[in-house]
Amino acid sequence: MGYDASFEGRIELEPPMESGKWQRLLDPHPTYGAITSGVRKILDPIIMPILSKDRDTIVAIEPGPGGCSPRAMHSALEHFVHFVMLFSLDDGRYCRFSGGFNGWGELGEEYQVTIGDTDPIKVEEIPAND
Repeated sequence: MGYDASFEGRIELEPPMESGKWQRLLDPHPTYGAITSGVRKILDPIIMPILSKDRDTIVAIEPGPGGCSPRAMHSALEHFVHFVMLFSLDDGRYCRFSGGFNGWGELGEEYQVTIGDTDPIKVEEIPAND
């Protein structure tokens, strides 16, 4: 799991997160894409926010444009889930996640990353069909 993989997909947030929280707390973090223009990032973000049409809320997240290792994706999502849960509980609501990311490694291996209720972050390698 140390190789880079390219990921695609989307994880929806229900209810959506206020974009101000992302902007204040996650815009400066190198792992996450910025909502505000002009925020410098040294590395490609691992997770990108998807804004609502009115730009008031984050409705989903998608993988960043550059690849990363499945372990890095797992860590980024784990941090994100803890962050969202912490602030969702402050607002008196529980956030649910639906969807996932599919990934393809440099050597042809396939990965699926999902967020569930019992196993918060699950990264599994999909066996090749020979």
